[in-house]
Amino acid sequence: MKGWIYQIVQIKSDDIPYYEGMCYIGQHRNSPLKKRWQKHKNDAKKYDPTKKGRGSKFAKLHQSMQTLGGVDYFELKEIESFEHSDENKLIDLLNEAENKYIDQFDSKKNGWNKVYAPKTNSRRYSAEKSLAQEAYDHQVSYTSLLYRVNKVGETVEEAIKHLKNNANKPTEKYEYKRQTFNNIREISKSKLHNKNDLDKKTIERKIRELKQSNKLKIKINKENNQKIYVLVDEIFNAVKKRNSYTVIPPEGDELSGLIVDLHKILLKRFPNEVPENYTTVQGRIKKDNWDVQQAFGFEYPPDLIEIKPLIQKGYKFAIGKPDFRKTANYKPVVFHSSQEIFVSQKEFCEAFGFKDYEVSEILKTGKTPEEVRDIIWGKNK
Repeated sequence: MKGWIYQIVQIKSDDIPYYEGMCYIGQHRNSPLKKRWQKHKNDAKKYDPTKKGRGSKFAKLHQSMQTLGGVDYFELKEIESFEHSDENKLIDLLNEAENKYIDQFDSKKNGWNKVYAPKTNSRRYSAEKSLAQEAYDHQVSYTSLLYRVNKVGETVEEAIKHLKNNANKPTEKYEYKRQTFNNIREISKSKLHNKNDLDKKTIERKIRELKQSNKLKIKINKENNQKIYVLVDEIFNAVKKRNSYTVIPPEGDELSGLIVDLHKILLKRFPNEVPENYTTVQGRIKKDNWDVQQAFGFEYPPDLIEIKPLIQKGYKFAIGKPDFRKTANYKPVVFHSSQEIFVSQKEFCEAFGFKDYEVSEILKTGKTPEEVRDIIWGKNK
């Protein structure tokens, strides 16, 4: 099996702003590298910052590819390739190499990478055997073994012991309206029984709560070693939907959950970025032009997102970086000659001692901020 580490960079052109040194570092395995590049281009063309997926780990890259001229102004370069007969070991090699190059090119802080690759995990596996071989030798389910090692975090030995100890436990099944189901997924897909189209997780949660309170009738089928839970109508009643959101903080993996829960966690970790009240975040998300990253203060607010490339290019805030924890009406005034940015016309007027109405009148004529300054100074000589 083969894998690659690749770099995505801008193609230098006079048609668009060019950010030298900025890049994205990624990895790919098994299929040709050109397929990965085509997927990036397709995703960048479809990227919508107002919809689901706007907070994914590729968001910075795909938004930049979309806004900086389009996908034709970017290219993918192969950095390094790896081969290994064990896919788990190959994944480890790629993860380590990806993180090495992210640090080398500083592409997380000054590029389009949002997170590091996961830490290696195949060291938990037997050195002599693959996980599939371990499952075969010990006569346990490979998918169950894979789940307990990767998701639960057990060693191979611990996972095998757990699976063997539970091998003779009765198989759980579910009965509803005299029909028996092998699992909750089957019930959730039944249009006859799941008339309110509840998702699988919601049905699982309701069943779990009733199990814990011993409110479900149980039938035991000794002949087939089955434990059958008889479900009740209330499980399938419609529920009020509560939106779950995904946010990626400056340091760490992405988090998902309700606004109030995310706010509680993130405010403690990032008090200088996250608004003090979760209602501020909630109010921002309800607006069409705010995404989750902006609402939590981890990204420039909508009124200032246009100046972010200028800041990355070396421009400075004239008075100081604004506090994104507070919601304000920004209308940036940019001095390209000195590479200074005033975050609002009011800030610009206060800095020079100008009257707001006078500045507004001159700006309406199409004059640059520098010309506005010179005109007003000229009037008062």
